[in-house]
Amino acid sequence: MTSVQGGPIRPVKVITSSDLQENGGVYILGTKTAIKVHGFTTAQRAIQGGRSIPVYIVTDDDINNGLFRLEKGVGALPVGDMDDLNVTRAVQGRSAIPVYAVNDWPPFVPEIILFDEFTDTNGTLLDAHTIAPTNTPGVSWIISNNWDIQGNQANTTNFTALAFCRVGVSDVTVTCTIDPSNNNARDGIILRCVESGGVPDASDYWFMRYSGVNEAVQIIERIADVDTVRASSPLSRAIKGAPYDISCTVVGSSLSVSVEDVTVTYTSSTHSTEPYFGMRGQSPVGSKFNDFKVVTAQ
Repeated sequence: MTSVQGGPIRPVKVITSSDLQENGGVYILGTKTAIKVHGFTTAQRAIQGGRSIPVYIVTDDDINNGLFRLEKGVGALPVGDMDDLNVTRAVQGRSAIPVYAVNDWPPFVPEIILFDEFTDTNGTLLDAHTIAPTNTPGVSWIISNNWDIQGNQANTTNFTALAFCRVGVSDVTVTCTIDPSNNNARDGIILRCVESGGVPDASDYWFMRYSGVNEAVQIIERIADVDTVRASSPLSRAIKGAPYDISCTVVGSSLSVSVEDVTVTYTSSTHSTEPYFGMRGQSPVGSKFNDFKVVTAQ
């Protein structure tokens, strides 16, 4: 939505005086532009980081003293990085101008919670390895069956090898590079593993993978030690036995996994608040995992 005064169409946004503090404010003011609408002050440009957008300045006093009131509007106006933000109207008398509410800015920026590049001496057991370069929760790997470090990668040393980290949140994106040990490997990422007695319960979690056996990207629900494929889709080309990047996202009841050009989705509220994430090797020994990263998602 836009505002118009006898000529150009302008996107507008409400910025209150508390957002415009000289030092440490959310925004700073840039160059003025020559446009006024009703009782609004001269429009300026609000700058945050590298972003700059035309705005109308409405102070807290303007709102508190009744010069303007804010009403919820309808729809959204894409302006640069402001796509899909909620729109509010600033109202003065009978004149209403669509504006952006300041609470809708800035857009969500993912935060790295945990990132392990598996840099360590060959032969170091995974549960003795220090997660780096990022380990916000300050945790270590919890393993079931042996893992070690080989060539600065996490290496499976058992046919079914599990590794867990207590990330502490449940809405995240997990990315990793997997180098399978053979054409029929079914390695992948563990998500939202149930916590029981302060430790991960290896019998209940979500599992997302590329299966060399099925040549498909899959979402699997594991309950009471039983794996059930909930969603599956073949790749446009087989990547059996070749390294690949996998990206898994769980937000609320929405689950998705992407490998190459294939994305598979599923909806379920099962285990939606569980805090453990990790890796599962399901192949002859020697599958390798690298650059395991967990970031916040919404």
